[in-house]
Amino acid sequence: MIRNQDGTMQQSKEGVKQRWTQYYSGLYKDEGGGDEMVKELEGISPSYKEGPQDILYSEVEEAIQTLKSNKSPGSDGITAEMIHAGGEQLTHEIHSLCNKAWHKGVIPEEWGKSILIPIPKKGDLSECANYRTISLISHTGKILLTVLLNRLKRHLDPYLSEEQAGFTQDRSTVHQILILRLLAEKAKRQEKKIYNCFIDFQKAFDAIKHKIIWAVLKSFGVENKMITLLKHIYEKAQSAVRVEKETGEWFQTSVGSRQGDPLSPLPFITYLERVMDKAMQINRGINISGTLVNNLRFADDIDVLEEDCDSLHQQIEQLKITAEEAGLLINTKKTKTLVFGDRNIEKHVQIAENIIENVELFEYLGSLLTWDNNCSDEIKRRIGKSIGAMAALK
Repeated sequence: MIRNQDGTMQQSKEGVKQRWTQYYSGLYKDEGGGDEMVKELEGISPSYKEGPQDILYSEVEEAIQTLKSNKSPGSDGITAEMIHAGGEQLTHEIHSLCNKAWHKGVIPEEWGKSILIPIPKKGDLSECANYRTISLISHTGKILLTVLLNRLKRHLDPYLSEEQAGFTQDRSTVHQILILRLLAEKAKRQEKKIYNCFIDFQKAFDAIKHKIIWAVLKSFGVENKMITLLKHIYEKAQSAVRVEKETGEWFQTSVGSRQGDPLSPLPFITYLERVMDKAMQINRGINISGTLVNNLRFADDIDVLEEDCDSLHQQIEQLKITAEEAGLLINTKKTKTLVFGDRNIEKHVQIAENIIENVELFEYLGSLLTWDNNCSDEIKRRIGKSIGAMAALK
């Protein structure tokens, strides 16, 4: 059973499918806006460097090797095992298809389709919003997407700031957690305060605007052929919801990242890079070995850092304005402040009419941070998880 928009319960199998289609087609519909940011990005004049003219056979081979077995197929029904079993002859055929897509800027229809499967989270499971989704896309299409991802990474990695550790080479959650623990220890040792605001965006991956994605990539000097093909992939993207082994009607998706697409996280963090560049004011933040750091990021898990409360307020206000220009809304219920060196905050951060809760502890990237850098609760929590994992193996 699932709840309709008007609050009534939908019980029939066909009615449930229609409700899910209505919900997701509305979620992935572009409501407009973003023109001002596109105009600003168009004012950036990067240097362009054209990549290889053809997709290489070795690139396709490498992409095929990354396909994982025992994964459900997309709408075309082709599994990873079939592709692996196809050997060199099939690899040549896929290589040819990828080059056609690269040169013509179009893909086969099935490569643009995604099957969405709702997975329950917490809360009232009659509400569509209390589900996350997994997405099944074509494994053959994933090969082309992986080739494009590898090319984009080589181009974009040098432009991504050190504050971003998500989906980047040689950086991880460990780096961000270590920095925060060192800052917490510094605050404790020097009897000073360091202010954190942990930002939560509402459905960030589902909210980014396609026209801003293309302007962002262009502003970083991504070649036109790559952008043309990615535009086509997104413009032709279709989704359908699968409930109880039955698939609903196909609908267009005009906003957000493509779920299940190995390429999606990279354009997303690049998008976020431009948002943070504009929002975060220079010459502010915490001095770490001579470098001012005013935010840490792992994809869209963001911690804004400041040494005084007023500066934190100003940074959050500017981030709110800039994020909204890009279609990203701050979730004020899940956004929290935490002060290293003090249980309380002298002036609560306010976003619009909403007061942001200040907490004494916060779980960030899987690690429990506290105002006084006391790790005992974190140690107990990890011991408890280990015991639970061992018990599950028995």
